[in-house]
Amino acid sequence: MLSEESFKVLCLNLVGDIGPKRFEGLVSRFGSVGEIFKAGSGEIGAVCGITPRAASEILDPGLSRLAEKEALLAEKMGVDIITCLDARFPAGLSEIPGRPLLVYVKGGLECLQKPCLAIVGSRRPTTYGLDVADNFSSDFASSGVTVVSGLARGIDSQAHKSALKAGGATVAVLGNGLNFHYPPENRKLEAEIQQDGALISEFPLNARPDKTNFPRRNRIISALSAATVVVEADIKSGALITARFAAEQGKDVFAVPGNIFSKYSKGTHYLIKSGAALVESAGEVLEALNIEAAESSKAVESMDESDKAVADLVSASPAAVSIDFMSGKLKLPYSKIFKSLVFLELKGFIRSLPGKLYTKKN
Repeated sequence: MLSEESFKVLCLNLVGDIGPKRFEGLVSRFGSVGEIFKAGSGEIGAVCGITPRAASEILDPGLSRLAEKEALLAEKMGVDIITCLDARFPAGLSEIPGRPLLVYVKGGLECLQKPCLAIVGSRRPTTYGLDVADNFSSDFASSGVTVVSGLARGIDSQAHKSALKAGGATVAVLGNGLNFHYPPENRKLEAEIQQDGALISEFPLNARPDKTNFPRRNRIISALSAATVVVEADIKSGALITARFAAEQGKDVFAVPGNIFSKYSKGTHYLIKSGAALVESAGEVLEALNIEAAESSKAVESMDESDKAVADLVSASPAAVSIDFMSGKLKLPYSKIFKSLVFLELKGFIRSLPGKLYTKKN
């Protein structure tokens, strides 16, 4: 149930000409959301950027009825409406200029409590781009990171799918309302995402996708994430808009290099030349951000007795240990020790050092 103030925010969000900047202007002028609705149309219209039509809409009794219908539809769909006045409003969004008035959420926001990283890129990726998105997203998810993207065709969709396949959580930020399925082929993916992650949009439930919506969506993707990774993008790609927002928000931007003959590498190479960090693996991103890989439950469950014994021994040792030491202590053949070491290093439990030594990954 929305509070009275939050309901009025919902009303304002349904007025087409009222965006984040004009909303802030109104609140600044009148002191609170409630006071806006007590003002006259002339007073509202005097606020910079507010058109006479918008002022008229705000004071139209029909706006309240429209908001009531929107709230009922949200309840029917299982969608949570969280306004910027709500304590549950995502912290990352509160801190950016032009924060959304509200977000519609289908799923849960618990996944935002974990480290979040954005993966974005071309809608028309190459096989290489899809492979990179799969690799990065799977590794992030296996490390306990929530993968954030925009549900678009191509790199975005692959990022969501790979995070889910790895048993992780993912958040899709939409450029349309949650009651409009775009792209249509991702309807099943939407349902899967909301099980352990969330679908998020600032647009009214029945809003259709519009080219002006996607840059607004992109600022939310970057704001929810500690950093943005651009996998493959041409020079005019919306992924570069997300990267720009990330930089403006003080977030790190990473770019994966690609084929110099492909136009879908022009955007990523431009970012690298402009100061984005070149990365070739998810591990490099995690290390740069000091994000410690989580020991995923799936990885632990998939350990056999040898894996567990080796992991326990390496973890308990104050210094790096050799294969000879492990074999002697555990009474296991070298082949089993080596197999376990490969598995544990891939899963992020241990790391190898020069001289064929192994230690717990910090």
